[in-house]
Amino acid sequence: MLAAAACFALAEQFVPPTLNLDIPDPECDLDYVPHRGRPARVSHVLVATRAIGTTHSAVILGPPAGR
Repeated sequence: MLAAAACFALAEQFVPPTLNLDIPDPECDLDYVPHRGRPARVSHVLVATRAIGTTHSAVILGPPAGR
């Protein structure tokens, strides 16, 4: 499911909103996307997941080589 959302972000050049973010930390200078997604230039996406126990995986998705 996360990989599908990441592919959508790449294809549509759209960043989905940051979930459960109501009050960002003013000392953390990140580009948050609260409440509503927005158009953005997206070249690569990191998908990081974890499963029960100590199983973790990560994949970076991007356009095919040469594009």
